Formats: sequence, structure tokens, C-alpha cells
Amino acid sequence: MAYIGQSVIGVEHPATSALNATTGTFSGVVTAGAGSIGMGPAFAARPSSGQSAPSADTFTKVAFGTETFDTDGKFASDRFTPTIAGYYQINGGVSYANANYSAAGAIIAIYKNGSNHLAFANSVGGFEARHGLTVSGLVYLDSDDYVELYIYGPNQALDGGTETFFNGGMVRKA
Repeated sequence: MAYIGQSVIGVEHPATSALNATTGTFSGVVTAGAGSIGMGPAFAARPSSGQSAPSADTFTKVAFGTETFDTDGKFASDRFTPTIAGYYQINGGVSYANANYSAAGAIIAIYKNGSNHLAFANSVGGFEARHGLTVSGLVYLDSDDYVELYIYGPNQALDGGTETFFNGGMVRKA
């Protein structure tokens, strides 16, 4: 074991790993608990442009045209299908392009296999300011499960910048 401050780091291959005490740099493979850190699929996506207004009072899938990263090529057609069973941290957010409309209820939801799995609801709109919603949670996904991001709410266009996003990654293998 090597100790850096108060953190305990397990070295997977002690013969090929090294901790330089002078510079604080480490070379080798690091493990935490029973599995390796960062060894599963991860993705981040955002819209390539503003999305037209979702249908009012209907759950509508959010479109993501730009991948910021996709470590294993598992994000396609606005959905993440990791193909490796495990626990995944999934996050999503939307921002309305303009909030100059009457206040209305809105819901953002992470759908798993086509059904609402996690959701957050709040009121949006009502004055000249930007409004948005975020949702996140730990989701168990097996080898053929998939997740998508949906929005329910007012018939208002979504922002196409960095304020609308969908990302996630493996936290632990099953």
C-alpha cells in the first residue's frame, strides 16, 4: 500500500508501479476497493444546436447531436447502452432558451429501457430569466439496458449550448 496524505491507494501491479515521494507522481494501475478506477464505459453529450420546443404536456426525448466524449462507443441515437452490467452514475440537464412565458410545471426524467426511471419536477418560466432542470442518480444497467433523457413541460425551445447535457459513467461493475 502507498499512502498519499489521508488517501489510501492500492497498487494493482506493485512490480511495475512506482510512487515518487519527491514529486508526488504515481505510475502504474490504481485500484479502489474490489475494482479498477475508470475501467467502464462513460459518455458526455450535448445538443449540436437548440432543440425545437418539445410537445406541451408530453414526455419528449431530448436530442443530443454532439458527443463531448464516448470512451467505448456506447452512446448513439441519443441513448447510452453500456453493454457491461454495473452501476452507473447518470446525469442530465436541460435549459430553456427563454423563460419569458407563463410559469408552468416541468419534469426532467432519465428513462431506462423506455420507461421513466428517475425524475425531477419543478416550475419553470414566469419572468425574464433562464430556467433549467437537472436530474441525476445511480442506475443499475445490465448488458442490454439503455438510458435516455426526456423532458415534459411547456412548449418552449431548449437551449443548444452547454446548459443542456446528458452524461454518465460506470461507478462499479455488477
